[in-house]
Order: sequence, then structure tokens, then C-alpha cells
Amino acid sequence: SCTSPSGTMITWQEVFAGKLEEMHVIDSWTLVEDDALQVQACRPGWKEFVLRRALGRFQCSQCFHKWSSAKVHILFHMNQCQGWGTVWMRIFRQECRQCPKPRLEDPEFSLETVETILHNVVIKIRQYFYNQPVQPSDLLEVVVDTPVAGPHDSVHCEACRLGICRRSLSAPAQDCLCPGFSWNGYSFLLCSCYSIVLWI
Repeated sequence: SCTSPSGTMITWQEVFAGKLEEMHVIDSWTLVEDDALQVQACRPGWKEFVLRRALGRFQCSQCFHKWSSAKVHILFHMNQCQGWGTVWMRIFRQECRQCPKPRLEDPEFSLETVETILHNVVIKIRQYFYNQPVQPSDLLEVVVDTPVAGPHDSVHCEACRLGICRRSLSAPAQDCLCPGFSWNGYSFLLCSCYSIVLWI
């Protein structure tokens, strides 16, 4: 079975929650889509992870041509502050090569691919925010179980147009800062990563 990032985000969130529990991450984390996310444009305190090889299936919304790509790019920005974590995700699209005026189409992924992607995301969360050592072998390769015709079509790939293939995987980020203040006899924490005020 396949899942679409725009149509069944709840599937991604459920798998994400399962992976967090499986890897004993006890803090609360949320997975959210953001189609405006940019590479190497993290806010202070955020970390970046780019997954460059995910198997996705596409269908043109105009001519209904179908194709598969083993180089779907997915960008993640993540942050953790005061026991709460957020992961922003952007899945880059591709165009149909057969249409004269193609539209950017969203990919669909098998459930197995979603599980592999989010396994790697949680591995990076453990590395970035819980100081747990990570070996290259801890990151899983996405299994390509569908024939993919020809080389990667960079002309019709949104990620390639934005130059993501040529950029570094790493992005500098500072530690999350949550300054405190007092008012009317109460103490507060102002958490910059969520723009909310928490009682303490």
C-alpha cells in the first residue's frame, strides 16, 4: 500500500510516534509538514537532516503518466526545547516529462519506505538532542523494490532546481535558548522555539 504526504499525514505521524517509542525517546515530539522549508535556513537552535534517496511513485495530474524515482529528496528541520520537540518536513516534488506544461506532483510512498525514512529521522533526533552516538550503519537504506527507468531526471526535479543536490548535508545551528523572566511574583520561561510562555 502507498501513502501520500499531503493526504495521509496522520499515517506519517503514527509511524513517527511508533519509532519514537521503539527507540525509547520519552519526550513529546510532533511531525509537521512545511512546503516552504529551505535548505541551510535553520532558525537558531534547529538542526537539519536531508534524506536524498527515497523511493517515490508519481502520477501526472494532467496526462496521468506514472513514474517512479529513487531520488526523492526530503528535508527535515528539528528542534527540542523543555521536553517538547518539533520536526518540520518538506517532501520535494517532480514534474512529468511528457507534458509541455507540467505541474509539480507530490510523490506517494509505500508504508515500508515511510517507516525507513522516519527510523532515520529518529536516529538523528537521538544524535542531535540526546547526545547518543550514531554509526553510519544505524541509518537504513530505502529499499528500491520498483523498476526505475533511466537516470535521475534533474530537469524536472524540484530539489535539483533549488540546488539541494550540490549543497552540504550539514547546517549550523545553535543550542535552543529559553530565557526566563519574572512578573507579578510569578516565574516564566519564554521558549523561543515555540513562541509561547510556560509557567514554572
